Amino acid sequence: MKTPPVQIPQLNGIRGIAILFVLFVHFFGHGFLRYIFYFGWSGVDLFFVLSGFLITGILLDTKQDRGYFRNFWIRRILRIFPLYYAVLFVFAFISPHYPVTAWFGKYQIYFWTYTSNYLVLEKGFFPPLGHFWSLAIEEQFYLFWPFIVWMLKPKQLIAIAILLTVAGIIIRHYSTNIYIGFGLPLAHLDGLMVGSVLAVLIRRNKEWLFRHITKLFIAQLFILTVYIAAYLLFFGINKKSTFVNLPFTFTLVSIFFGCFLVMSLQYEWLKKILAKPLLLFFGKYSYGMYVFNSILYYFSNWAGADRLALAQKLTVYTVVFLLTVIMSYVSYNLFEVQFLRLKEKIAARQYRF
Repeated sequence: MKTPPVQIPQLNGIRGIAILFVLFVHFFGHGFLRYIFYFGWSGVDLFFVLSGFLITGILLDTKQDRGYFRNFWIRRILRIFPLYYAVLFVFAFISPHYPVTAWFGKYQIYFWTYTSNYLVLEKGFFPPLGHFWSLAIEEQFYLFWPFIVWMLKPKQLIAIAILLTVAGIIIRHYSTNIYIGFGLPLAHLDGLMVGSVLAVLIRRNKEWLFRHITKLFIAQLFILTVYIAAYLLFFGINKKSTFVNLPFTFTLVSIFFGCFLVMSLQYEWLKKILAKPLLLFFGKYSYGMYVFNSILYYFSNWAGADRLALAQKLTVYTVVFLLTVIMSYVSYNLFEVQFLRLKEKIAARQYRF
C-alpha cells in the first residue's frame, strides 16, 4: 500500500474560514452588521474551490491504483452520507407536525436522491433545507468528475475545466431563472473547476505557479475590487441577489480564493495564521456546522427570533450559533467518527483532510 501524504493543516484552516463566512452571514448578517458580513455567502464558493483542489488531487494521485473508482466513492459515502441521511430521517419524522415544514412530504425525493438543487431550480429554496443545494451539486460532481480525470490527460483536464467554467458564465448571462446558479450544476462549477486546475498545476508546474501566484493574487484582487465597485455604483448595496446572479461573480470570487489557496501552500507566515487552533477547530467540524446551521436558524426564526429587536435578535442568534457548534462537535465525535474510522480501513490510499 502506498504511503498517505502528510496532512496539510492550513487547508483545514481555509475550511474553517469558509464555514465562518457562512455562519456569520446567517447568524449575524442583520442590521448594520449586514454590511460587515455582506460577502459571507462566498464561503460556499471557498468550499467549492477547496473541494475541487483536494478531490482532483486525490483522483490524479490514485489514477493508476486498483479500485480507483470504488475507493474514491466509498470514502466519499462514508464521509458525507451518514450525517446527511441521519438529519433527513429526523426531519422526515418531525416535518409533518409543523405547517412550515409540511412541504417535505411532497418534495422529499429530491433530498433523498441528492438532487435538491433541481428543486431549487424549479421552485426556489425550501427552508430549512434550502442550503442542501450545494451538497447536492458537490455530490453530483463526485459522480462524474472521477470519469473525467480517469479519461483525460492533465492538459486536457485543464481545458475541460476552463470550458465548463466558460459554459457556466454563458448560462448565467442568458438565463432568466434567478435560481440558475443554485440549481443547475453547470451554472455553478466555477469554484470546483478553479480548484481542479490548481490541483493539476501544483503537480506539474509548481515552481511556475509559486513564482507568479502573488502577482496573480494582486491582479485578481484589483479586478474583483473594480467589479464590486462597479456593481455598487450601478445597483447599490441593498441588492445582494443581483450581485450573486451577475455572470462573472462566481468565477472572479473563485479565482481570488484559488490564488489565496495556493499562497497558503507557499508562504510560511500564511501557513502559521491558517494553522491557528480556532480555524482548525472550525475546519474540522465544518461539515456538521454547515448541515445544522440553517436548520437551527430557521427554527429559531419560526419561534420568533426574527421578529425581535436587533439587539435581542443577535443575542438569540449567538446562542443558536453556539448550539450549532456544540451539535457539530457532538455529532462528529459520537457519530461521524465511527464512519471515518471505517473509511480509513477501506481506502486503498489515504488522504486525510
